[in-house]
Amino acid sequence: MKIFSILLLLVMVACGSSRNTDEKSETEVTDAEATEEVESVFDPLVQSIDKANAVEDIVMQQKLQMDEALKEMEGETDDSKP
Repeated sequence: MKIFSILLLLVMVACGSSRNTDEKSETEVTDAEATEEVESVFDPLVQSIDKANAVEDIVMQQKLQMDEALKEMEGETDDSKP
């Protein structure tokens, strides 16, 4: 059991991220690195939600325009009544 635990630990260490710490220390971070977006598993989901929100905004604008047009038409028919 000890051997299995040691092997598992070695595999996990080997699969860890390999940062290049020779040139920079961990505390030194440039502005470009700080603002760089990290790609994640959820990016496609977030992009889909952003697209859906954009479509919803367009549909709401069209609805408001249609509501205004209907109010104008109702107002015109109310004026024609004696």
